[in-house]
Amino acid sequence: MKKQWFVIALCCLLSCFALCACAETVEEEPHPLTEYVLSIAQDGEELIHLTEDDLLDLIGIEPQEYTDFVYLAATNALTGREIIVLKAVDEEAAERLAELLQAYLEQRMNEMRNYLPEVYQILSKAEVLRKDLTLVLSMAAPTEDEPLLLLEPVELPEEAAADGV
Repeated sequence: MKKQWFVIALCCLLSCFALCACAETVEEEPHPLTEYVLSIAQDGEELIHLTEDDLLDLIGIEPQEYTDFVYLAATNALTGREIIVLKAVDEEAAERLAELLQAYLEQRMNEMRNYLPEVYQILSKAEVLRKDLTLVLSMAAPTEDEPLLLLEPVELPEEAAADGV
């Protein structure tokens, strides 16, 4: 009797998974900053989008400290590849965010030092860059100029509309 109930429960569970897999997904409108970052990142198709909850949980960055962000990481975490672009709310927040990003970079380097020394060497070349209220941390970038390109001021469509352009 227990075996029969187990089989029934297993079939119900499998049915739920099948229904979820067949459910229609709603496409979200592309985010302008994300589109910009992905246009620069040569390996964009290998990166997954992380959320503001991930920024808080992994780095300690509170949502009220930034107005916009992009957090991407490689699907293969062993490469060390991550991109974080933040637009701080003000100068004080930018300073705090720079400190948190630097601490996060050092943490990631320490994790890799003995585990994957070749990734540690790659991460040791990364640095937190800041220009005005924009901060960039590009780890294991495929090109040397990627972090600088990410830091370039870009006028996104919503900003252009706000400026009357």
